Amino acid sequence: MTRTLNSLSRKRLIRPVAVTACSIAALSTAGCSRAPSFDILGSFFPAWILCGVIGLLLTVVARLYFVHIKLEDQLKPLILVYPCLAAFFAFSLWLLFFN
Repeated sequence: MTRTLNSLSRKRLIRPVAVTACSIAALSTAGCSRAPSFDILGSFFPAWILCGVIGLLLTVVARLYFVHIKLEDQLKPLILVYPCLAAFFAFSLWLLFFN
């Protein structure tokens, strides 16, 4: 009985501490510098969206190339290959242009 009370009181103590720590972490990141953005047709888009879209387009081009050279049959599992390739292109573009 006392063990369950101790575990309940620990949980009650840990939760406010965790919420406070998360709040402090969130507030401390709010002071970071602005993310780069682009003006496209009067609207500002963050650069990471542009890198993600270009990464997806490059992945489509890579897939077409893989199909053309008949390499896609040897790539397994495709559900992991193409998202990883898209992430690779997006992160590489981000590092290349905004590092």
